[in-house]
Amino acid sequence: MDNERVVKKYLRKIKRLLPACRKDKSDIINMIKDNLEIKTADNPSKDISEIIEEFGAPSDVAAAYIEQMGTAQIIERFAFRKKIVMAVLFLIIGILFIWGIYVMAVFIDAHNTIHHDPENDTYTIETISEGIVSDDNISELNLSNTGLDTSSIER
Repeated sequence: MDNERVVKKYLRKIKRLLPACRKDKSDIINMIKDNLEIKTADNPSKDISEIIEEFGAPSDVAAAYIEQMGTAQIIERFAFRKKIVMAVLFLIIGILFIWGIYVMAVFIDAHNTIHHDPENDTYTIETISEGIVSDDNISELNLSNTGLDTSSIER
């Protein structure tokens, strides 16, 4: 395997184990990478896998840096992550709630459309004519064939 790929894989494993922010992780990984390069330059006869073996397993290297970080800093990082997770969770729940209301409104509208009762509908019919309806010309209106109740028309 290529030396550069071995180093990248080793550093990636360490990076995943570190409970630090992105900047701190990058600083720690760069420091480890620099130390690996120095050790490689000092020992040209050694293979990179031997040098990595001397450094220790990724979990051991990460544990060493965690011990140096201090409890307060680690707790702060986890508390920040917890806040982010909670904010995302509430956002997802809010979106699902709004979506649920929308789906329910569509369902109710569809239900009302399917179970439509035309006898309970109320219609308003407005007509516009050129003249005003009066007692003289009301007889000209033939409302009896329309099926409308004409008893309420004032004469």
